[in-house]
Amino acid sequence: MKRRNLVRHFIGEPTSSMEGFDIDEGYDRVDLSIHGGKVSFIVPSGVKDDDIYDDEWLDRFLGCEVDLGEGYILRMTLSGDCHGVDVRIDRKEAH
Repeated sequence: MKRRNLVRHFIGEPTSSMEGFDIDEGYDRVDLSIHGGKVSFIVPSGVKDDDIYDDEWLDRFLGCEVDLGEGYILRMTLSGDCHGVDVRIDRKEAH
């Protein structure tokens, strides 16, 4: 995991921590390495394997499961029916 405070990396006005105050400010950007996962989408049955990588198939449904390590899975579902995006982090299921 790599973590950066966004306020400290902004070049401009000094922050309270720059002025000598020990205060946590703002938000951190967190970068997590991916340890595996899968992507799911829907294509018509007759589409050849080489043609499934066309962007047009991503408009209907896109599901992603990303293994973040340390027992966590990031799950994202995007639906083409305009009902929004479902994004959550779950604990891995014990097998």
